[in-house]
Amino acid sequence: MARNRRDLSVLFREQLELKHVYFQRPAPNMMQYPCVVYEINNRETYHANDHVYRDMNHYTVTLIGKEVDNDALIDKMIEIPYCSHDRRFVSDGLYHDVFDLYY
Repeated sequence: MARNRRDLSVLFREQLELKHVYFQRPAPNMMQYPCVVYEINNRETYHANDHVYRDMNHYTVTLIGKEVDNDALIDKMIEIPYCSHDRRFVSDGLYHDVFDLYY
């Protein structure tokens, strides 16, 4: 079954129980928090025996919220297969947790 970004949006809504999931970053005044913003970063293709063995998109996923304690959402996020926490930073009073995800 082919995976696409719409499937990924559904996964985020269900796994994290969030209403606000954005593919690529909208204008700041259009965003509601907490939210997930994700974008395609790269595409990983693996070959074996002269054929494509595995082909996955690499996404950069940012969980953004107003609360300093997003631990419950972070725990749910890292339960997604091929997802790992990359870094955390604060900008404009919002807490950002960045993840790498292969999907």
